Amino acid sequence: MLRNAHLAAAFAAATLVAAPASATLLYSNDFDGNVSVASGVTAVTSGLWSTESVQGFSADGFSGNLLRNASTGNPATATTLTLSGLGAHDSVSIGGLLGIMDSWDSSNGSVSPDYLRFYVDGNLVLQATFANASGSVTTTVGTALGGLSHRGFNGQYADRAYDITGDAALTGIAHTASSLVLSIVAGGSGWQGSTDESWGIDNLRVDYTPRQAGNVPEPTTLALLGLAALGLGARRRPV
Repeated sequence: MLRNAHLAAAFAAATLVAAPASATLLYSNDFDGNVSVASGVTAVTSGLWSTESVQGFSADGFSGNLLRNASTGNPATATTLTLSGLGAHDSVSIGGLLGIMDSWDSSNGSVSPDYLRFYVDGNLVLQATFANASGSVTTTVGTALGGLSHRGFNGQYADRAYDITGDAALTGIAHTASSLVLSIVAGGSGWQGSTDESWGIDNLRVDYTPRQAGNVPEPTTLALLGLAALGLGARRRPV
């Protein structure tokens, strides 16, 4: 029994040493004047970065103001956040509340396709489309909130809301550089923008996972595993 206890303790200690670090806040913005940036990190916003009332999205957890992008063109004007001075890390995650406003026509609707794309350092990490007015393809980004219903903006069309936190494409994105450029942009040959279709985001958050020294076992971990192996050998030796 004593040997078993020693083995269990050794393996538990080794597991604790190699345990992954939790996500750490890099940047958050509720677009009501409350911005948080990690110590030593510089945040610069560019592209379209204007705010307005969340209107009916308040029923989905949005509050105060959201960032709304109703720009035209293919691609439309991006909303871009640049973070510099990041510490050593292995991955980043993006979260927040996403609003899809007005007459999105999916990838196969009457005036389509309409796409929303997320880029990290110029690399596409998520492409989504939504059938608000026509078409049949809707991408669930994270968790859908409240279904398709009118939430304000252009009164002729219904809107969609999502909590994008935890979406597989936006979580644990491999990233090690000391700077990060997040761009969110709409486009597609059917994209019209303006009062026809737009998107918004509230409570935007970017997290990172600090670099793990345990990617290769540390000496302490190896020593603990060695002790465990010795204990296992002792347990098997005839007495």
